[in-house]
Amino acid sequence: MKPHYSEEESNDILRRAIENMPLKDAMSLEQLEKIGAELGISPEALRLAEAEHLAEGGRRELYSEFLAHERGAFQSALYSFIGVNAFLFAFNYLTTRGFWWFVFPLLGMGLGLFKHWVRANVRDSQDHIDAYNDWLHVHHPGPAPKKELPPRM
Repeated sequence: MKPHYSEEESNDILRRAIENMPLKDAMSLEQLEKIGAELGISPEALRLAEAEHLAEGGRRELYSEFLAHERGAFQSALYSFIGVNAFLFAFNYLTTRGFWWFVFPLLGMGLGLFKHWVRANVRDSQDHIDAYNDWLHVHHPGPAPKKELPPRM
């Protein structure tokens, strides 16, 4: 057994131990400070970690709201796409059966629908990131709007 561990190894071992430790009750900040003191973690570092944890939780909550909004908007666009193109197909079928012109609006609207899908679902796409920042600016304006990446979930 190794008598000393590097900082990275120590952090990994402690993280694994904490993840495997079953908790019976929720811990208060005071209890976390006592445990931290035993591990040599300063109260300031613990409070900073707590603030980061709370901020990240808030960001995840906002991002979940954004995803629900975007998926609802995509669903609405999908229903419109289906309804309009069903109407155009029926109109094309009843009027000019020899030339299927309804395919052209179907393809054009399909490209727009695909872009909407990417915006709602592909998290690493620039459209998704831009949509998130626009939504964040409109629905939850902060003191200094800045561009940010959506949190990982």
